[in-house]
Amino acid sequence: MRTAVKAAEWAKGKKGAMGWRRKCLVFVRSAWDLPAQDGSAQLEWDSVPVIDRHSDKRPPIGAPCFWHGPSAEGHVAIVVEYRSDVPYIASNDIVKPDRIDLVPLSRITEDWSHAKWLGWTTVLQGRDLPLGSDNDHRVGFRQNRTVFSSKMHLGQMDSDSVFNLQLALIRHGLGIGAGSPTGNYLNGTLGAVKKFQLAQGWSGTGADGLAGKQTVKRLGLTWIVD
Repeated sequence: MRTAVKAAEWAKGKKGAMGWRRKCLVFVRSAWDLPAQDGSAQLEWDSVPVIDRHSDKRPPIGAPCFWHGPSAEGHVAIVVEYRSDVPYIASNDIVKPDRIDLVPLSRITEDWSHAKWLGWTTVLQGRDLPLGSDNDHRVGFRQNRTVFSSKMHLGQMDSDSVFNLQLALIRHGLGIGAGSPTGNYLNGTLGAVKKFQLAQGWSGTGADGLAGKQTVKRLGLTWIVD
C-alpha cells in the first residue's frame, strides 16, 4: 500500500491517460496499490463501516470520495491536491469519457445531475488508509477562529464552529477520531475536549467534553454567544 501523498502523486501522474472508461474503482484502488479488480463504487461505499465514513467536503489528500450515481454502480475518485483551499480530485469520465482529468470536487455533481455526494472514507477494500500521516494539505481556521455557543453540543453536524474546535484540538495533539476536522460534534470530539479539559486541571462539569467559553478561549479561539 502506498502512502497518501504517493497515492495522490500516482493519480496525478495519470492525468490525460486513456483507457479508464467506467473503471473508477479500479483507478482509485490502483492509486493506493491495492488489488485492482473491477467492482461497484456503490457496493464499496456500502461495505465501509459507518464510523469510517465522513460527509464533509474537505477530505484529506488521498481520500477516496464517493457519489451515488450517475449509474447504479456509483462513482469514486481520489483527492490529489488543494488549490486555493479547494479540493481537487483525479477522476475518470468527467471531462471526457475514458480519460483521467483533475477537477474540483464539486465538478461531479455539477456535471452529472444524477450524482449525489455520499462522502469520503478512511477505508478502502477493507483496509485502513494512512490518511494524514504524510498529508501535505494544511487546513486553516474558518470564520476568523470564531466559535458560536449555539453550535457547541453533541450531535451538531457540518458546523464551521465545530471545525475550528476540532482543528484547535488537533493542533494541541488531541485526536478527534478522524484524520482531519469534519465539523461534526460526535463522540471522538467529545472525548478530545474532555481530555483537554482534564489537562487544564478541571473536573466535574468543567470536564464533561462539551466546549464552553473557557475551553474555547483556552484553545485560542473566539467565543461568541448567539
